[in-house]
Amino acid sequence: MKRAEALRPLSRDHHVALEVALRLRRCDAGGADAARERFTTFFAQDGERHFRKEEELLLPELGGHPEEADRLRRDHAALREAAARLGAGSAPVSDLHSVGETLGAHVRWEERELFPLLEGVIPPDRLKVIGESL
Repeated sequence: MKRAEALRPLSRDHHVALEVALRLRRCDAGGADAARERFTTFFAQDGERHFRKEEELLLPELGGHPEEADRLRRDHAALREAAARLGAGSAPVSDLHSVGETLGAHVRWEERELFPLLEGVIPPDRLKVIGESL
């Protein structure tokens, strides 16, 4: 299914997030600092803004879907905590791999489950307003 035009800016952000997640998952001791830096820079420049937009614009549309709303909040909280932790200094490679798995799983869940759900429950005129806000 083709992504609704309104949600495409978020999907484009997801492409970058998946690249960052892949770097984290594949890094070794020699590339750990570079992967950590890429994640923390990405999060500071784009990730936090992306999360705020989703929380401001999409969470209110999930009133009838509390499990999905809770997962969105939990995932965002875990990734914010990871960004703060990794931003504070070096981390073991296993921690970087774990954060990469978490980020990748979150993006895949949004793209495969959350966004299709939203496209089905948000009226087209409301989707258009959301898209204009993005």
